[in-house]
Amino acid sequence: MKIKFTQALSLAICSAFLVSCGGGNTSETTEKPVTEEAEEMSAPEISTTVEIKEGQNVFFKNLENGQEITLPFVMEFGVEGMEVEPAGVVRTDMGHHHLIVDAGHIPAGQMVPMDETNKHFGKGELTDTLNIEKYPTLTPGDHTLTMQFGDGIHTSYGEKMSATVTVTVK
Repeated sequence: MKIKFTQALSLAICSAFLVSCGGGNTSETTEKPVTEEAEEMSAPEISTTVEIKEGQNVFFKNLENGQEITLPFVMEFGVEGMEVEPAGVVRTDMGHHHLIVDAGHIPAGQMVPMDETNKHFGKGELTDTLNIEKYPTLTPGDHTLTMQFGDGIHTSYGEKMSATVTVTVK
């Protein structure tokens, strides 16, 4: 049985409340084995110790630093040494792309936010179209675009798995 992180967090809070308000003799504890279902409900552990191996990197296939672009622009994502897969499961040397507009990389082990600045490609997408409707902050002028690779639960692999370019939107 799979449940969302928010559901797992709610269950954990409710459990803590029930234990603290349960009354009775609090000096007695009963250890129960962790079941597979209970493990799936636990909040994911975030590790900052993922080693990026030689040859693993992320890049823009069709954007270079200093490039002038006109919107709409179809941008292509690249990765070497890891495989792209949809979000959902954390597996070694796997993950998906995130695009960060006008901000830098996300430190290793931190979740990539989901907002106007941080776009997720959790379906395993390898391209995206930059346009003003989807990216309202990409007004004419200079902008930084950071490609950030993250694992199956949107945890950043850090600076070593990011690439940043400055582009000029015409």
